[in-house]
Amino acid sequence: MKKVGKINQIMIITFRKVLFTMAKQLKENYFIVLHGMDLHKKVITSLFYSFIFIYFLSGGSIAYGEEKDYVVLQEKGWKITKEGYQYKTLIGKHKESTSSFELIFLKFNPYKFNLKIIPYSSIATYPVFVNRYTDLKKKNIAIINGGYFDERGKHLGFLKINNKIYRRNVATHPIYSGIILPDAQKKIIHSSLFNPKQHKNAIQVGPLLIRDGKVNPGLKNTESVHYRSGLGIDNDGDFILFATNTNYGGISWKTLVNILKGKGFDFINVINLDGGGSTQLFFKKNGKNILYRGIKAVPTALLVELRE
Repeated sequence: MKKVGKINQIMIITFRKVLFTMAKQLKENYFIVLHGMDLHKKVITSLFYSFIFIYFLSGGSIAYGEEKDYVVLQEKGWKITKEGYQYKTLIGKHKESTSSFELIFLKFNPYKFNLKIIPYSSIATYPVFVNRYTDLKKKNIAIINGGYFDERGKHLGFLKINNKIYRRNVATHPIYSGIILPDAQKKIIHSSLFNPKQHKNAIQVGPLLIRDGKVNPGLKNTESVHYRSGLGIDNDGDFILFATNTNYGGISWKTLVNILKGKGFDFINVINLDGGGSTQLFFKKNGKNILYRGIKAVPTALLVELRE
């Protein structure tokens, strides 16, 4: 698959060079080419060269794409819950595997729901599973695992909560490419744009999967399959938590990004949270408590609560 993709890129570059040459010649010889032809040949030739001009001027943006590496087995559209947020589920299967995956998406209006960063030290002296972070009050709606941590259970990357700094360093490794800013209008920004002094709350995670509506070109190991979790902001300003159901199999970043860029979503920015065994999600749906269990306890989490 990788070799085929590389060959396709070479062919496209070569094709664009040919088009450039043809367009350059056409600029000088367009009327000469048409001169002397009968009417129907002139029309066909004119349409053909018009196509070349459109292609050339558009930067060669005529779509070509590689075949999806997954199939959708079941997909349900957005539904609203009694708690006031929307949810959506998708079950799929990798084409070259018998393993299936399930993704759930929880969409929250920022004017109705708060997003908070919860540190482990607020309830314990060691990491815990996400269902321990909430006291199950009615206003607590959902909670998902936070960012990366070391073998001692300490959060990695910058972490600031209510003006208290838990981790001072802003990591420069590409995997920590994003900062979540949960206050007011929820934002996800690139780490290079972050000024720690300007924000009361911030957590560094990553990598960014989608930035400014485009897929992050710097993603590596995109075909490795693991459990995944993340946070996205869509074009309406809603923030969306998502995770793989740990009762199913995992998913690759490649497949995940294809889904996030697909029909039914309009993401501006999407960031990956610590996945793998750390992937876990607790949420209330229509009065029921649902938990996607994790394998590892986590030191930080993102909490969604109803605004008072």
